[in-house]
This record gives sequence, C-alpha cells and structure tokens, in this order.
Amino acid sequence: MAKELACVDTDICVDFLRKKEPGFNLLLKLLEDYNPCITSITAFELFLGHIKMKRKEPIDDFINQFVLLPFDLKASRASAKIQSSLDKKGKGIGIPDLLIAGICIANNIPLLTLNTKHFSRVTGLELVKF
Repeated sequence: MAKELACVDTDICVDFLRKKEPGFNLLLKLLEDYNPCITSITAFELFLGHIKMKRKEPIDDFINQFVLLPFDLKASRASAKIQSSLDKKGKGIGIPDLLIAGICIANNIPLLTLNTKHFSRVTGLELVKF
C-alpha cells in the first residue's frame, strides 16, 4: 500500500539541512510513515534563504526529492478563507504560513511543522504529531 502524503514545513527542512534538532529527526520519522511533500511556498523560502545566506552548494537536489504542491486556484480560495477567518479573530499568521496552510487544506494533506503556535490557529488544518 502506498504511503499517504504529508507536507513538510520550511522550518523542518531548514533544520534537516543544518542537521539540527528537532527537525532533523522529525523528518526522518515522517519518512517512516509518509511520502513527504513541500509546497511551492516552502521551495520559495528555501531558495530565498539560500540566496540570502550566499550558500554555494546547490539546494535544487534537496527540493527535487519532494513532491511539490503548487499554489493553485483551489489553494488560493482556501487561503483567502483562512485569512478572512483569522482577521476576524485578530490572529494573523503571516502570508507564507497562510499560503502553506491553504495549500495543505486544499489538498487535504497534514503538515509537519515546528511552528504549531501559528498553524494551530488554522481551522481544518491537520498537523502531524509525533
């Protein structure tokens, strides 16, 4: 039986690349039960961080190991609903996290993140917990 997808947030990817805990082992643990994916927003954040840090080694090979979830029309609609709901509560989470959450909800895929403070505010978003 094929493993289900689980989305890996940017913070987990950064920890993994730096061989830093807790993200490093969380990603390894995720691989036991899930097929990992990332959003196009996480790919953007990883490329941006790589450029800003003036890293020489390519990051493309790391990113290409994941199924890539796009920010499409369905994700746009989900993200707008999330933003509207959070605005009413005065509990925004920032645009990148909002878009990642929208992509996950639109695709019905759980998210593995270290930033549970932000993402737990999003109704309907399943978080992977170990």
